[in-house]
Amino acid sequence: MLNSYPYILLIGFYLLLFFIRNTFHSRNEGVLRIVVLGTFIIFFGFRGFIGWDWASYYPFYEGLGKNLASNIKNNFLMASGFTVYSTFIKYFFKNYHLYIFINTLIDAIILDLFFKKYLPRKLYVLGFIIFLAMGGIMLEVDNLRNLKAILLFLISLKYLKERNPIPYFALNFLGLLFHFSAIVYFPLYFFFHKPIPKKWILVIFIIGNLIFFAKIQYIKPLLFYIASRFGDGYSVSIKIINYTNSGVNGISYGFSIGYFERFFSTILILLNYNKLIKISKSYVIFINAFVAYIIANLYLYEMNVLVVRIGDLFIFSYWILWPSLYYILKSNKKIIGLALISMYVFLKIYFVTDIAPYNYDNVLTGIKTYNERFEILEQVGPQIVKKNMK
Repeated sequence: MLNSYPYILLIGFYLLLFFIRNTFHSRNEGVLRIVVLGTFIIFFGFRGFIGWDWASYYPFYEGLGKNLASNIKNNFLMASGFTVYSTFIKYFFKNYHLYIFINTLIDAIILDLFFKKYLPRKLYVLGFIIFLAMGGIMLEVDNLRNLKAILLFLISLKYLKERNPIPYFALNFLGLLFHFSAIVYFPLYFFFHKPIPKKWILVIFIIGNLIFFAKIQYIKPLLFYIASRFGDGYSVSIKIINYTNSGVNGISYGFSIGYFERFFSTILILLNYNKLIKISKSYVIFINAFVAYIIANLYLYEMNVLVVRIGDLFIFSYWILWPSLYYILKSNKKIIGLALISMYVFLKIYFVTDIAPYNYDNVLTGIKTYNERFEILEQVGPQIVKKNMK
């Protein structure tokens, strides 16, 4: 529980801001935004070696030189766009923690513009709360490249809606240079702006549940069939098994808290579909993204890595839809709605962060060294992987 305290306090502070904003009908939105963004930047921008992926990013950044071509060659496992981006920052800021600060600052600015554009003003703080609970902490702390690709897609939504292909594909090509998973965003231009009939969303959800609970496998058999066409089919099959089971984040199958959340979120979105669209026609895109997120969790359940990677690409739908579902509640039900959201958010934050690698420290108050943190990963990492593989 101690590992989760700082994150829970952060969420609690944001909830307090949200309560004050809506109770006293504050009109000073500028001050509120500064407080929210300032807190976010200080908390995440000055973080120490927390999470998992710093163990890769720190030596990567420390090893960058002035020769861009050499940096790309020496870090071929990193996407080239991310290497160029990091090299540019390294030219001005040698210190790794300043690099993290710049990363966080950029993320905060884009999130600020995103929530300001797509959420009613009174929901701005709630947007940040849902962001942190639904994927945001993992993305901000560990998945630096993934988050940049997602944020570039969020910027491109304007052009998807306006049917302006050049800036849309340019932004997502840039995202592709940060993380290859952004390739999924390319075909979305041709249909993601079109509403999916509610009955089709229901059909997709029902079939997905049948596949999920009946544990119907179709991905692995297809991969094994393809593997059998190669000369060393057995070796390829072993690699497929290892890859499909990879990842420290275990996926919960069957009836779980996560499943019930997705179930009730789907029902609420279907019941309030028209009301959500009335807030903004752009919400068609967010509902479609939510459907894509559900498909990733139900239809791709066989492969942990696909559920996580594809799901992350569309989890932004929650950042808009959950606050909006609260927004359309009748006044006498808003307290209950906020209480339920708060309970789930605290629970989610607890389960995500209550492990030793997420024990929080801050550069401004003193942090554990790289070697001290690495020892924690070596001790805790294998135990968590073993637990999630059961």
